Amino acid sequence: MSLYEILKKSLRYLFFLLLVNFLSFRDKNLTPSFSGKGFDLIFHFGKSS
Repeated sequence: MSLYEILKKSLRYLFFLLLVNFLSFRDKNLTPSFSGKGFDLIFHFGKSS
């Protein structure tokens, strides 16, 4: 795996993490379950690529 691919994956990971955090703050739904949902989403997109 090249450095570029690693960087691309980590940037995508950070982007989804920020997106999930943004959505949860906007919905004012700060329950612990949102993090589990977010990580499932991130891993789903990470595996599909």
